[in-house]
Amino acid sequence: MEIKGNIVIRQAVKEDARKIIEYLETIAAESDYLSFGEGEFHVTVKQEEAFLEDHKKQKNSIYLVAETDGIIIGCSNLTGGLKPRNFHTAEFGISVQKDYWGKHVGKTLMQEIIKLAKDEGVIKKINLLVRSDNTKAIHLYYTFGFVEEGLITKDLFIDGVYYDSIMMGLWLD
Repeated sequence: MEIKGNIVIRQAVKEDARKIIEYLETIAAESDYLSFGEGEFHVTVKQEEAFLEDHKKQKNSIYLVAETDGIIIGCSNLTGGLKPRNFHTAEFGISVQKDYWGKHVGKTLMQEIIKLAKDEGVIKKINLLVRSDNTKAIHLYYTFGFVEEGLITKDLFIDGVYYDSIMMGLWLD
């Protein structure tokens, strides 16, 4: 799928592992809204390749990348439950490189991953955590029908400050 400015959204493949790691290291330095900060993402290329291969094999997991000119500028993934009791659920993650904020990359990644999840028919519920002061992300999630389901107080500790996280969910049926 192609969007504005020659940006392509596609399924991630094993060969993307190194680029994804480089991308994640870049965005870790750009935002405090992630669950990891600069220098805290400790995954090898082999580990990332295995993660991508596992996602590909699972019927309840999806990993998308947004790229332009061969450079990854956004990622979105659904990681499904592994046990029969939670196989219908998936944890959601999304990120976009700062230079591409406000250019509908995140919105397009959201549209595509939700569409793929609905089309596959295995995932019935998408769950996510978002820092309570990340108003732009929260607004995006509400736009797609996510609802607030709870609050985790003092969930993250960044530069001497505790931050709460909001639990949100989207029922696909």
